[in-house]
Amino acid sequence: MIRRTLITLFIVIIGTSCSYRPHTTSHNDTISATDYYRFDPKPSLHPTKKEKHLIVIDPGHGGKDPGTKSWDKKHLEKNLNLATALMLMDQLDNLGYRSIFTRKNDVFIPLVKRATIANENNGTIFVSIHFNSGLSRKANGVEIFYFPNAMHSRVLASNILSNIITYSAANSRGVKSSRFTVLKKTSMPAVLVEGGFMSNPPEMQKLRDPVYLNIIAWGIAKGIDTYLSEYWNTLQGN
Repeated sequence: MIRRTLITLFIVIIGTSCSYRPHTTSHNDTISATDYYRFDPKPSLHPTKKEKHLIVIDPGHGGKDPGTKSWDKKHLEKNLNLATALMLMDQLDNLGYRSIFTRKNDVFIPLVKRATIANENNGTIFVSIHFNSGLSRKANGVEIFYFPNAMHSRVLASNILSNIITYSAANSRGVKSSRFTVLKKTSMPAVLVEGGFMSNPPEMQKLRDPVYLNIIAWGIAKGIDTYLSEYWNTLQGN
C-alpha cells in the first residue's frame, strides 16, 4: 500500500532495521507532485467535531533542498521530515482528524507556497516538521517555534512540546518565537517543530529508529488534539 511503501522507503534511507507498521490505505490515495496541493479530504455529511478540523502538515525542505545532515553526513533532514509527517498523518487519522500535506514526496516547495496551500485549504492548524543541527555535538532536545505575539500559536506550541517530552523523554528546549516565513504567512495557528538534533550522535541514533520517530509524531498529534479539545473554543471566543 502506498503509505506503508513510502514509510518503508524512508526507513531504508535513514538506515534502520527496526519495524514500524502503520495502517494501510488504498492505491487511490496516491498524490502526484503536480497535484498534491489539491488533495483535500472532505468531511462526511455529518462530520464529528474533530472531522471539522483540517490539519496542514508541512514536511520541511525537500527536492533540491536537503535541509541539514546527520553528524556522519549519512542522513538527510528532508527524509526524516517526510517519514515523520507520514506517521503524523496516521496518528491524526486515528484520532479522527483530516489532514493534508504541503508535500507528500521528495519535491521542492517554496516557503510562501507552503503557506498558500494551508491558507487556500482553510486549514485549522499548520505544523511544519523539522530536525535540528548545532555547532556543538552536545546540543540536543526538542524545541518549537511560533510567530511573535501569536497567542493561539504559542498555546499550540506549548501543548505539542509538553506531549512530545512526555512520550519521548527528550530534553525540552522550550517554545520560542521566530519570524520564519511559514509562520508569518499562514493565517491559522502555526508552529514549527524541531524534533531533535541530527548533529548529536546519541540523539541521531534515536532519530534513525522509526519507532522513536513515531513517538515524536504521536506527541505532535496528542498536542494538537489537546489544543483543539481544551483550548480552541476558548481562544476563538477571545
